[in-house]
Amino acid sequence: MNNKLFVKQVIFYLIGMIFIGFGVTAIFISQLGAGAFDAFVSGLAGKLNLTVGFSMNVIAITFLLLAAIAERKIPRFLSLITSIVLGLIIDFWMIIVFPDVIATSFLGQWGSLLLGGFAIAVGVTFMISSKMPLNPTDVPMIILTEQFNIPIGRAKLLFDFTMLVLAFLVSGPIGIGTIIITLALGPIIGILSPYTERLMTR
Repeated sequence: MNNKLFVKQVIFYLIGMIFIGFGVTAIFISQLGAGAFDAFVSGLAGKLNLTVGFSMNVIAITFLLLAAIAERKIPRFLSLITSIVLGLIIDFWMIIVFPDVIATSFLGQWGSLLLGGFAIAVGVTFMISSKMPLNPTDVPMIILTEQFNIPIGRAKLLFDFTMLVLAFLVSGPIGIGTIIITLALGPIIGILSPYTERLMTR
């Protein structure tokens, strides 16, 4: 592999995770509802009396196994490393940068929500463009795109809507922010993806 290309992939990969970590933290600060996947994880953890972290790992492994069946390939277990690193980055934002920060004003809550959603969209597009191991939660979206020729924005919307339904079934923390992020994230990713792809190939 070209060394310059590899360095660029790593940079895009790290930028993506930093943006996603910030975005998740900003949405948490808004208190307007967790993202669809996070709401599902939290609700499932409560139903099964598990920790949120353990519940997330169980779901991540399940996604990877289902993706392997769909692709007829060996599971992308390297993606678990991404999940672990991303978890550390999220903890960094929440514990070190914004410890105990909660938005209380109308503008603060909605500003945090919108900024967080946009940051996650940017992060996802950078990570996908890097071609490095994906976060397990992004693998189903890529499978829908590669195997069924569904545009990436629409694939993300379909995945998030599925997570939203599952979050509702397990009584996850759903709020107005959850609905907005679910509807907006996929289209924003679809708009941004061509730009990050071009940046990656320059």
